[in-house]
Amino acid sequence: MDVLITGAASPLGSALVERLSAFPAHRLRLTDRIPLDTRLDFRQSGLDHGDNTRDLVKGVDTVVHNPSPGKGAAASPADWIDACTRCTYNLFTAAAEAGVRRVIYLSSLDLFLPYDEDMVVNERWRPRPTTEPAVMAPYLGEFIAEEFCLEGGFDLVCLRLGHLVEHREVEGQPYDPLWLDVGDAAGAIAAALDADLPHFAVLHLQSVSARSRFSVEQARQALGFEPAVDFSEVAK
Repeated sequence: MDVLITGAASPLGSALVERLSAFPAHRLRLTDRIPLDTRLDFRQSGLDHGDNTRDLVKGVDTVVHNPSPGKGAAASPADWIDACTRCTYNLFTAAAEAGVRRVIYLSSLDLFLPYDEDMVVNERWRPRPTTEPAVMAPYLGEFIAEEFCLEGGFDLVCLRLGHLVEHREVEGQPYDPLWLDVGDAAGAIAAALDADLPHFAVLHLQSVSARSRFSVEQARQALGFEPAVDFSEVAK
C-alpha cells in the first residue's frame, strides 16, 4: 500500500512513520511544511493549489492528513485556519482527482470541551467548537473532508484525537482526561489504513481510565483500539 503522511515532522508523524516502516508492504511518502531529515521519500510542501500538491498524491492509495501548521507554539491563528481549510481543500482536491482510495483525517476531541466534564461523550454527540483557532480549525477541516467524501471522492476516516503526549513527559503532572499516548494514536492510525470501515467513519481516540471523558468503544470495535497507556497510573 502506498501511503502519504502529511505533518510527518510532528511527534505523531514520527511515531507513525516508525510503526509503518516496520512493514515492507507499506511504501511511505512523507511531507511537511518544514524540512525533515529522513532516508524515506520526503517532499517539503505547503500544500498549495498546484502541481506540487498533485505530485504528492500520484500513485497513492491512502492519505493520512495531519493538518498541522508546522510552526509549533509559534503558529498564529491564521496559520491554524490556513492549514485546516485552504491546505486541506487543496490536498483533498488533488487526492480525489488522483483516485486516492481512503483519507484518514486527524481532528480533535477539543470540539467537545464545552460539554460538562461528567458527561461521557461518544461519536453521536454534536461537536461544540469554540472560536479558539486550534479548535475551530479542525472543525472546519472536518466539513471539507466530509463534503469530498459525500461527493464520492474517497472513503473518509475521521479520527478525533485527545491531547497527544508521551507518558514519560507527564509523570506526576495533574491528570488530563483527554490525554492520548502518541504511540497509541499511531497504532490506531495504522489500523485504520486497511480496516473494514464504511464510506464515512468517525472515531474517537483517547486514553482509557476510570476518569475518561470519551467513549472509545467504536474505535475498539472498528480498529481493535486498546490503549497501552493508562495515564491515571502515572499522573496525580
